[in-house]
Amino acid sequence: MEVEVLFQEHKYKLGKRVDRGFAYLMVLQWVLAILLAVFVSPLTWSGDSSSIHMHVWMAIFLGGIFTSLPVYYAIFNPGQKIGRYVIAIAQMGFSTLFIHLMGGRIEAHFHIFGSLAFLSAYREWRLLILPSLLAIADHLIRGIYFPLSVYGVMSGVEWRWLEHAGWILFEDLFLGYMCVQATREMRQIAVTKSDLIKARINAEKLNAGRSHFFSVVSHEIRTPLNGIIGFTDFLQESPIPAEQRDYVNIIKQCSDTLLKVVNDLLDFHKLDSGRLELDPHAFKISDVQQYLENVFSLECQKKNLTFSMRVASEVPVELYGDSHRIRQVLTNIIGNAVKFTDEGSIQVSVSHYKGNLYRWDIADTGIGIKKDNLQKIFSPYTQEFSSTARKYGGSGLGLSISKTLVELMGGQLHVESTYGKGSVFFFTLPLK
Repeated sequence: MEVEVLFQEHKYKLGKRVDRGFAYLMVLQWVLAILLAVFVSPLTWSGDSSSIHMHVWMAIFLGGIFTSLPVYYAIFNPGQKIGRYVIAIAQMGFSTLFIHLMGGRIEAHFHIFGSLAFLSAYREWRLLILPSLLAIADHLIRGIYFPLSVYGVMSGVEWRWLEHAGWILFEDLFLGYMCVQATREMRQIAVTKSDLIKARINAEKLNAGRSHFFSVVSHEIRTPLNGIIGFTDFLQESPIPAEQRDYVNIIKQCSDTLLKVVNDLLDFHKLDSGRLELDPHAFKISDVQQYLENVFSLECQKKNLTFSMRVASEVPVELYGDSHRIRQVLTNIIGNAVKFTDEGSIQVSVSHYKGNLYRWDIADTGIGIKKDNLQKIFSPYTQEFSSTARKYGGSGLGLSISKTLVELMGGQLHVESTYGKGSVFFFTLPLK
């Protein structure tokens, strides 16, 4: 969006807000003018007869004229240039009216300076010129023909309008400078906002391109990779020599690792773009237990690790939630536990926490995590040490994805660890 368009839009909104503010101010001043006229000189007397003083009628009708047009523009046509000038003239008209109603008392003249200060809220120095000229002309003309109403005395005020004009011009110079500075700031804000809009548009385009890229990667990599894994499974069941079987097992292991990395990248992209949706459904906790035992029992046997999963008696047989994402979280955490544990055991437990919350604990006797790195491991593409990535492999996305998935399901994932002795990952989930 162009800078000038943003600047004019901001200026228009500012004008609308100030217009509404002046509408309230005009009504308030009208009421005050009437009260001032009523309480100062409500009646004139001629012998035994009395009549309402002209000041009361002046406050009612002249104040009503000053109020009506500004209120009309503020309500029905706010933010317009002509409306601002109408308001400026009317506001200065109220200043001259208050000076007249107070008999030219010196404190009444401060209303002029207040009016100019209020008008500077529009951030337009040109708007101060016309009401200032009106105030100066009022002092000059009334000083000649009605000096008592503007200065409170009848004589010796022939040149006094110059003094008042000097003070008005002095305030105009100060307020004009502040208006110019404020306008520059508004334009700079428009420039910054324009840059931010352009950056957001570019980011959206980049994100759309990245989504397309991941979509292509998903198809171009996973399709041939699934073929490799399928034929590897077929070869493993074939009668082949032992040496070749070892080669096939290595191919299978590498293919599974690569597929997991690709899946992690795609899941992380979906989570990052907010496009991953949950699929809550009824499931049996025993099915999750059987799945985990089938997946990790053999891996643990290869490393001489003890794997066990315990389900507390208070946990219902059937729960309601996204079992696919729960399995994914558990698979990531248990997979890390197996990878970083060389001896000992891995224990998984499920228990009722409170209300509809259920707690999952995954404890291992692995290498552990230093206290300073407990939160670091949940950052994407991050492992505790660079040497860890070289030795154990992995993309560093598993725990980040798991934490985001748990939070997406309404839970919290935490970790407690003693370096060199093992770790305990635990999370709570609301399940029906």
